[in-house]
Amino acid sequence: MALGGNPIFNGKNFRGATQAPPVPSYTHGQPQYGQPAWAAQPPMTSDQLQEMYNQPAAGPAETGRMTFDDVIVKTAACLAVLLLGAAVTLFVAPGTANLLMIVGALGGFALGMVNSFKKQPSPALILTYAGLEGLFLGGLTRLLDGMFPGVGLQAVIGTLAVFGVTLALFKSGKVRATPRLFASS
Repeated sequence: MALGGNPIFNGKNFRGATQAPPVPSYTHGQPQYGQPAWAAQPPMTSDQLQEMYNQPAAGPAETGRMTFDDVIVKTAACLAVLLLGAAVTLFVAPGTANLLMIVGALGGFALGMVNSFKKQPSPALILTYAGLEGLFLGGLTRLLDGMFPGVGLQAVIGTLAVFGVTLALFKSGKVRATPRLFASS
């Protein structure tokens, strides 16, 4: 019997049986030879079942899930650390502000990369990143405010207003994260 046009498959080693013999196995659910039989789990009584079903449902703390409130609180904490870093840079001597801006930019980039590639998020690194970005943004605001007077204060007020309104809308439930919200028209 020829198995196609391949001369290897038509050789003497491939003549005869074309399937491997069955592998010895045991029936699923049965113990292997020489092993003790498995005992069945005793059934629960109706009282035990009712007690189990009467337990309260697991909340976010028990399941490890993050809620919108968790996101809002953590985002607000990061913003507070960022504003603290920006305030430090805004109220120091000009030469020191430039140095802090560079440290914030490079350190923020480095921590951004580290946080991106970590398997588990680290709250300490995330808050440190927010602080370094605050140093950078405070220095940049100070630099731009020196070139264009008044632009720094307007940018800070606008950013805080948008951030606060967005958090308030999500917290109140007036805006919900749905696929329709993120759909582009």
